[in-house]
Amino acid sequence: MVQKIRTTEKMLGSKTFNVSTEIKKKRSSYLRYITAKKEIKKGDIFSLNNVGFLRHKKSKFGLEPKHFFSLENKKSKTNIKKNKIFNKKHL
Repeated sequence: MVQKIRTTEKMLGSKTFNVSTEIKKKRSSYLRYITAKKEIKKGDIFSLNNVGFLRHKKSKFGLEPKHFFSLENKKSKTNIKKNKIFNKKHL
């Protein structure tokens, strides 16, 4: 009976998930980031009509799509050019 319990524990695996260094290096090239679909003027409201999700080479400082809902229905503080990556300052 104890052996069956230990076998079940092994099948469930561990609670931690380790990401290899190779995957970490390639991860940035596959992730999408929040970008402006078109020019956004100061005071415009963020929505799916003017905000998109694209892959960028310069992606170190961009916001991931999970942050979109904190931006949605808020007003823009500054003018944002087309295809510009959103940063933390846009939150």
